[in-house]
Amino acid sequence: AQMGRFAASLEARCRQALGQDAAVPEDGYHGSYLEEWGRELASEKGADLQARPSAEWEQQVLQWGLARAMRDIEETLELARIPFDSWFSEAELHRRGEVEEAIRLLDERGYLYQAEEALWFRSTEFGDEKDRVLVTGDGRYTYLAPDVAYHLDKFERGFDRLINIWGADHHGYVPRMKAAVAALGFDPDRLELIITQMVNLFRGGEPVRMSTRAGEFVTFRKVIEEVGADAARYYLVAVSPDTTLNFDLEEAKRQSMDNPVYYLQYAYARVRSLEDFAAGRGVQRGPLEDAGLSLLTHPAEVEVLKQADRLGEEAAEAAARRAPHRLAAYGQDFAAAFHKFYTDCRIVTEDEALTQARLWLVEAAKSVLAAVLGLLGLSAPDRM
Repeated sequence: AQMGRFAASLEARCRQALGQDAAVPEDGYHGSYLEEWGRELASEKGADLQARPSAEWEQQVLQWGLARAMRDIEETLELARIPFDSWFSEAELHRRGEVEEAIRLLDERGYLYQAEEALWFRSTEFGDEKDRVLVTGDGRYTYLAPDVAYHLDKFERGFDRLINIWGADHHGYVPRMKAAVAALGFDPDRLELIITQMVNLFRGGEPVRMSTRAGEFVTFRKVIEEVGADAARYYLVAVSPDTTLNFDLEEAKRQSMDNPVYYLQYAYARVRSLEDFAAGRGVQRGPLEDAGLSLLTHPAEVEVLKQADRLGEEAAEAAARRAPHRLAAYGQDFAAAFHKFYTDCRIVTEDEALTQARLWLVEAAKSVLAAVLGLLGLSAPDRM
């Protein structure tokens, strides 16, 4: 139904671009991006469409629009440095008969029954609050049916663990999906469900007004283009997924120590500047085994060492708990320790032994900062 409204809206924008009188359906998509896509469609396929009967437009427009929307999604994720190894279309489940197969399997295992002219799944046997309809009285699948088939497909592809990332409005869907996995014969603990809260967009402390119905919204792509991929990634990862995020565009762009992503990256840039400074003075770092590391007794040096020692534990905990925000918080702690060390301790001194020890501490800091930035998918700038 949504794709039908999308096609009708895109067709209207295409006809407008071709000079025809057409209106976007009231329940259609009113975003300005469809005006742009409508012009693209008119330019690429306008002559072919105008040569066809109106009844043939919908399928042609739908195919073009689907490909255009997928390209936009892929390009946006590429900008955000979010790679996907594979893409899966729900239509494939239907085309290959996998939805019917999943329903047959559930029926074979005794978890389906007919009532009120619909086909029901006995999800209450697995802790759900009520049984769920899989097929309505008029033969249509509910949302749950292809979802069951998709999870079966993923298990059959050999994956040991499935992790779904859902919006907060799907919280009530968790028990029925766990029930479906169990009914298919799999351990429901192999399915993890991470529920994410909403992102509230601000500009200079003022909420950015949006209305889906009116087509007034800010796309993720526009956020990336405005604040950069580093800031977008950092702000989204720095807060636990179960916490509502207030994302201020102006704050994310600010190049100051008050900006956490700038603060973290600037620590790495300072490491690189220290390396350049030492090289400019003709000071080379000697072998580690010759360095007198016992000279690192200043409180700021000790704090850097203590924070560096946390890296392995924090990375392991972040992975085990599916909590990358722990790494972001750790990165702030380490950057704070390094900035204080940079301020309190002169690196290149008249004391050659102390200089060598501190140069090795700087090298250790560089490794930690590079690891944190890399794990968070952020760039490591040489200069800022």
